[in-house]
Amino acid sequence: MKYVFLSILVIAITSSCEEKNTSDNWDLENVTTVDYSSPKVKGAIKFTQEKLDSFNIMYLQFSKDSSFSFFIRTSFTEDKITEHMWCKVLNIDSSFMKVKLDNIPKDIRNYNYKDTLQIKPNVIEDFLILKNDTIILGGYIEESLNYDY
Repeated sequence: MKYVFLSILVIAITSSCEEKNTSDNWDLENVTTVDYSSPKVKGAIKFTQEKLDSFNIMYLQFSKDSSFSFFIRTSFTEDKITEHMWCKVLNIDSSFMKVKLDNIPKDIRNYNYKDTLQIKPNVIEDFLILKNDTIILGGYIEESLNYDY
């Protein structure tokens, strides 16, 4: 009887651990349109720029801890088309952030998912610091869209 219960428990655990996102096009299917000219979004970008020192300090302190993840959002422009995408931060120095593009571009073609890039801090529009997939700092654009101030 104990082996039957153990077998059922193992089946239940392994079936609940299946990958929930089966789409290869998750990024493309979940594109959000944001009015970057709105005062709320402009305010969120300004606030992000003011908080970059905090982001950098947290990165230097916790980047080697695998429970933390660091992302920045910036814009990419090609032929009058602009997309705002997230990048995973790989390294920070005094002039640039070395990042890896973490979105699949929708309309622009000069950039690809997982491209490694150098980003100047003054073009960062938003950032996220995650600990175990929970936001602990950042996400100011999304926050500005969800709340009336």
